[in-house]
Amino acid sequence: MSTITLILRAGRAADVGHEIGRQADRAGDDGRGYVCDEADRFHQYVHGLVVDGDTRARTAGRQARRTLAEMAPGYERQPVLLLTRPLVFGSETSR
Repeated sequence: MSTITLILRAGRAADVGHEIGRQADRAGDDGRGYVCDEADRFHQYVHGLVVDGDTRARTAGRQARRTLAEMAPGYERQPVLLLTRPLVFGSETSR
């Protein structure tokens, strides 16, 4: 288990928070932080799946589909639904 040593500098409270974040980022097995370790393992796993899928598709004489247009030709995306009221400016709001 690693120990985090805080080196506080004279300055604003925001600087102290930034320094705490920097110290936490250096924690973990390799000093890069816990999030980096987990994210790197996940990205390596997904990369392996992509390479395996590409190899299988190539041996079958096919090519992996990468874009929405390749996966679903002719598909039209739905418009974005906005659940907010439009802002009204003018004499009605000044009353």
